[in-house]
Amino acid sequence: MKYLKTASVLAVISLICAAIIAAFSLLTSQKIKDNSKQKEQETYKVIYDDYSYSKDVTKNLSKETLDYDLIEKAIIAYDVNDNELGTIFTVTGKNSYGTISLMVAVNDGNVYKVEFLANTESFASKVNDYVKSNYPSSKTDAIYIGINDSKSNDIDSLSIDNVSDMDTKCGATYGALLVKKLVLAAASAEILS
Repeated sequence: MKYLKTASVLAVISLICAAIIAAFSLLTSQKIKDNSKQKEQETYKVIYDDYSYSKDVTKNLSKETLDYDLIEKAIIAYDVNDNELGTIFTVTGKNSYGTISLMVAVNDGNVYKVEFLANTESFASKVNDYVKSNYPSSKTDAIYIGINDSKSNDIDSLSIDNVSDMDTKCGATYGALLVKKLVLAAASAEILS
């Protein structure tokens, strides 16, 4: 009888806790969605200073695209004069050390900018440093190792060959390999009309 009473009390406490968690989830879910959309729009503006609006073309991606399953979203970005700025891909991948989510801007088949949305890798700071020093990003003092020397860091974009040949040894090699795979998936994506 004593165990039944203890089990009943614990079950009631568990139900109350579950109800509280569910209530907080309902109250915060819309705010989380809004914050996510706001971060997405802000990142578009970081990638393209003159970004105004976009058109979602995710449904038009070719299923033949390298690592198609890594691409979550594809948009074509436009400025206020309806000029196409380029394509921005949201790509996400996992390995045994965590998850990385990036926005990769592609212009004329070249990687224009790479921006982090999320990085839960166990060596996240090493992966962040690797991306900022090897890919075009919002950081203006990046040095593109293997692409140009440290005295000249004014590269605008990287070709698929540049990305394919990039060294990934950085102290967080598995994270760097995942970033490379994500960038290549975006850069090689084909959008059908």
